[in-house]
Amino acid sequence: MRALREKVRRSDDGFTIAEVMVALLIFAVMSTGSVFATISMLQVTRDARNRQVAANLAAQEIDAVRAIGDTTSIVNRAFDPPAQNGTSFHVDRSVSWTTIPVDEQDDQNCVLATQRYLATVTVTVTWEGMRSGTRPVTSDTLVTARDLHLTSATGIIMVTVLGADGTGRGGVRVQAGGASAVTNSQGCAFLLGLPAGDETVSIYKPGFVDEQQNERPAKLTSVTPGEVTPVQFQYDEGATLRLHFAYADDYNRLLDPSGTHPAWQLPAGLPVRTVASLPVTLGNPNGNIMLDLTASTAMIQSRVVHPFTSGYTVVAGSCKAADPQLWSPPGPASAPFNASPGVTTDVDVRMGVVVLTLPSGTAGELVAIPMKSTKVSGDPGCDNQPGLTYSFGSAESYVVNDKIAIALPYGSWKMTLNGGPINQNWMQPLGDPNYNTKQNLQGEGGGMVTFDPRGH
Repeated sequence: MRALREKVRRSDDGFTIAEVMVALLIFAVMSTGSVFATISMLQVTRDARNRQVAANLAAQEIDAVRAIGDTTSIVNRAFDPPAQNGTSFHVDRSVSWTTIPVDEQDDQNCVLATQRYLATVTVTVTWEGMRSGTRPVTSDTLVTARDLHLTSATGIIMVTVLGADGTGRGGVRVQAGGASAVTNSQGCAFLLGLPAGDETVSIYKPGFVDEQQNERPAKLTSVTPGEVTPVQFQYDEGATLRLHFAYADDYNRLLDPSGTHPAWQLPAGLPVRTVASLPVTLGNPNGNIMLDLTASTAMIQSRVVHPFTSGYTVVAGSCKAADPQLWSPPGPASAPFNASPGVTTDVDVRMGVVVLTLPSGTAGELVAIPMKSTKVSGDPGCDNQPGLTYSFGSAESYVVNDKIAIALPYGSWKMTLNGGPINQNWMQPLGDPNYNTKQNLQGEGGGMVTFDPRGH
């Protein structure tokens, strides 16, 4: 009996503390894994639900874009739709326009082709609480803008750039109202989406000039909504004219080519000087063009001009007498010369030359004043340029062996030094004395020289 009671008492002792702790630890580990698994499952479920909602929102936005009648109104936008199941969403729509040629012919001709413009629309949807590494939902579509170029609110300017030969010129930058384009091989460019009203259209390409010798010509036009307004320019690569005034340093080359009249010729080693900023008139069938040369006394100067296919004639000076055709009877017309795009042409500019022999030590400002000779018949004078004078600066700065050679346009000129007339005995006009003459100015104690183009 005693042994049985001892056995029962020993069986009531239970688990030790260590055993209990180990059991609890095992239970905690198992419970933690279960909790994490449950949380992960809930997050995956929530993400799947949010992604489905986001996909629906993206599809709705794509459908809304496709339903827009005026595709020109499709623009970028971002918005937050109403929350779904307690989650906030954000929708972002981006639009990118691109162009594709309908066919090669339309791309090269002056035709504003339809269905040339495409819009790539991308919708991106994000949501609140997105886990790291979760990608947003995106959806894309292409929209054809059949009416992109003409709308009820805007108009188009069609610019055509033609060369001197009437064919198109490509690569010309065209601008108006913030719009810009470059002409194609046919010389055409379209400026799209311009608001109604007046616009100034300007064009530019390095080395090009228009028929008025402008490097950056511009024209004012009016834009009408829903219409195409044409604007045309004549613009071409410039021709370079190298102008040889009074035949440059070789005045004898055309004046006395045979060398049989030594008295007509320019003394050896004596340079010819002309007035700075000498006006030059270039003539062509489209009208005369006046060029004011830079403040230079160089006898050879270059200018870039529009390459008219009909060519040019050239006259030095702005007085009536400078033009041989205005004398009575008229002198020989200036021979026309060609001016080709990108080509340099040497041009002789006919002028008269007078040699002044000044007393040693003579100094002062040398001036030429246009006159009308009463002794030379048919001199048209210079009443179209009242008050005109040509100053050659200080005579002492270019005297060579007491001589000065001065080139002047055709006509009659009173020569003065320090405001007083020069003695006619100091003057020797070069060339045929029947046409290049000097006369005494009655009562003024000086002389006048006349260059008659009818003898040149």
